[in-house]
Order: sequence, then C-alpha cells, then structure tokens
Amino acid sequence: MEPAKTNGESHAVSGGGFYHYLYRGQELLETGSNREARELFEDALALMPDHPEALAGLALSSFKLEDFLPASEAYAKLIELTPQQATLHVNLGIVQLKQGFLEAAEASFERASELGGDTPKIQNYLGLIYSKRGEYARALDAFRRSGSAKMAKQMETLLDRHRNSAQGEQAERDVEIMVNREVTEAQAAPAPSSSVPPVAAETLLAEPPPPPEPAAAPVPAEPDPDAERRRTLMKLGQRSTAAQPLSEALALPNLKSDAPRLRMPSDNGDTFSLAGPGLLRARLESRLCAKVHGIAIVRGDLAAAEPLYKKFKGRKTNVLFGETSKPIHKLDGSGEIVWNSGRDLFHRLVLDGDKIFLNERVLFAFSSSLAWENGRITSGDLEGVHLVNFTGKGEVILRTEGPMTIIEVTGDVPLKVRADRLLGWRGRIAPRMEVAPESAAFAAGTPVLHMQGEGNLFIGAA
Repeated sequence: MEPAKTNGESHAVSGGGFYHYLYRGQELLETGSNREARELFEDALALMPDHPEALAGLALSSFKLEDFLPASEAYAKLIELTPQQATLHVNLGIVQLKQGFLEAAEASFERASELGGDTPKIQNYLGLIYSKRGEYARALDAFRRSGSAKMAKQMETLLDRHRNSAQGEQAERDVEIMVNREVTEAQAAPAPSSSVPPVAAETLLAEPPPPPEPAAAPVPAEPDPDAERRRTLMKLGQRSTAAQPLSEALALPNLKSDAPRLRMPSDNGDTFSLAGPGLLRARLESRLCAKVHGIAIVRGDLAAAEPLYKKFKGRKTNVLFGETSKPIHKLDGSGEIVWNSGRDLFHRLVLDGDKIFLNERVLFAFSSSLAWENGRITSGDLEGVHLVNFTGKGEVILRTEGPMTIIEVTGDVPLKVRADRLLGWRGRIAPRMEVAPESAAFAAGTPVLHMQGEGNLFIGAA
C-alpha cells in the first residue's frame, strides 16, 4: 500500500500551522500535560489527517488520559499507513486489552509476533490474556516462551491450587499482581528499534496507588551575597540608552561561562558541525536529511518536506525511515538549524567514497549526496539490528546516550559484541547473530554479534 497522501508537500519548520501544533504537542506530552497535548495533535490532524507523527501523538496522549477509543482508532489508522510495523500492533493490542477486548487484543499480539516484534514482551501479553480467560495451561506455555520463569512458576502454582476453589481464587489474585509487575518491567526498557514509544502498561491490572507522602517543609534559602549587585546591574540596564547599550552597562564581553557560544550565521563551511555538548548545527544550501525533533533554532528560509520511507534493494517501501513518532525528513531551503539533544551526544562521521553500515536506532542526520539503503541483521525469532548502508561522499550524524568508541578489527578471530552496543562498522566485516548460551561470558539469552574481517567497529553504551 502506498503511503497516504497529505495536504501539502512542504510546511515551514518555524512559525504557526501544522508543525507548530505538532511540536508544541510533543513538548507538552513529554512534560505530562496530556490533555493540552491531545488538543494540539487534534489541531495538527485537522490540517494533515494522515500524518504519522500527529497520529502517534494523539494515540499516546489519549491512552495516558485513559480515553481508549480515540487511542485505538489512531493506532488502527497508523497500521493502515504502515502495516508492517510490529510495535503498532503491540500498542493497539495493549489498548484493546485495556478495553477488555481480549479476542481482538490476542489477534493484534499474534500479528505483531508474525512481523518479528519483541517476542518475550508479546508472549507476556498473550500469557496475560490466557490467564484472564482461565486458560492457565496456555498461559504457562506463553510465560515459558517469554523467558519469564517467575510468571511460569506462578502459573504452575495456580494450576496446582485450582483444585481447591478457595486457594485457587487467592492464587488468581496473586497472579494478577504478578502479571502487572512483570509486564510493567518489560515495558520499562523498550527495544531500541521500537518505532512508536510503547504505551505504559502500569494500569493493565494495577492496584490502587499508595497515598502520597506529606510534603517536606520548605528549607529556608540561604542569603545571596550577590543579590544586591545583580539588582544594581538591572537598574543600570533599565537606565541604559542608545548611547550606552545594555551590553556595555553589564560588561557582557567580559562575561565568563563554560556554556558554548554560537554565532548566527556560522563561518564554518561544513554542512554539519558540533557546536558544543549536545548541540548540533547544520548549514543548508539546498537539501539535507535529518530528524526535525529537537530543533532549537532556525535561521533562514527552511522547510520540512514529507518524511522519508525505507528502501530495500533500491525500491521504496511503505515503512517510515526511523521511528514512526520521530522519522527522518527531507529539509529544503537555505539557512541554519541548531538542535539541542539534552543529555545525548552527537557524533559526526565524514565519508569520502566509503561504504559504511550504521544502526538505524542512532542515525540522526546525513547529507543528501549519500546513497543509502536499509537492511537488518537477524537470526531466527530475534528482532535483530536494523541497519542503514551509506556509500559516497558526505557526512553522517549519530545521536547516542553516551560516548562512542572505534575499535579496529583484524585477523580471523571474530569479536563478540552485544547487539545493543553496536552502532555500526566500516570495512570488510561479516556479522553473524546468535543468542548467548548458558556458559557464555554474556548473560544467557543476550543477542550477540560475531564480527569478523578487516575494518572498524563503532561501539556505544547499551
């Protein structure tokens, strides 16, 4: 199915309109202002009814408000647009489970499993459905497949006790509490390849929350010895005139700070530059490709066209390139952009005719001059690592939660790397994925990559 067409090919990055509603809604959603965020996503969808980011925001904000009908409708619409996204089927299944539609939820989780979704998490949800229907033997099998020994043991106990009705009822209540805790833990650390932020599962079988602790008495603030000096400086600034600029009154040229300083415009001739910790700067003369989430400053006439879709073997697919809620866009025009990543770090790679493979999870931006194609390393039922293969001359930007290390690979003995640590590689390296056995140095069940050949590995934090 071709991606749904939207109203308008290009929309301004700054100012009002669709993107104003979308970005403001995402900011409010991150701060917990779910009702206000949903209103903004609804305003955005009134302008572009099929936009995936706005639909994802509407779905998540509605779920957090426990308004499950619009959440399920939004996830169903997203599935129409990108039917191969396993995470969307998982999220729809969670909403259906909250609504009590067990059969529909079961079908959604089974479809997610067929698409290669997070199998342990899906089996946990299926085990929950089976236990709610009283199918304890099926639930036991599902929890065993999920690797949840604790839940499997609870099911075995339930089956044993169910012969005694009184003990069986108490065991069922115990299982409801255990299932909720197990599913919550599974959702607390979503797989890096998730395309939509997984919705919270805390309230699937939640117990009443404990009463809040009484607020501590406020601690009196210590006297500020610089307060009077600052008030004097403020008065100087208020009295400043055209003949005495504010910067001279405050002696700002002598201001000392470890914060990075930016000049707009930049005299750096590169497309991308790292302006400081967590700051990325880009200069546009025609086009580049990047995520628009996190833009802090825009200078010039820039526009974000439609999001990119993945390419396999030279053919465009209907699957968004990057996360569904934060995909990569084409940016057109001329000017400058500054992104602020918060605590994350940006890394700049310069390609000079190289062939490089990078983890799609950490890919943030790249030059439009580069040729690219999507792929995946996988084995059996493993979700695998989603990759992007770049060739040509240009720049690539990665965004990670910690520092990146480059390791040289030589010789015939492969390096074993945890799959969630791999950021990418360069050179003639052949990867092979497996699950760590019981006797391995890695924890049993950990996806591990065997990397063998000649080249460089890019490794990051988990």
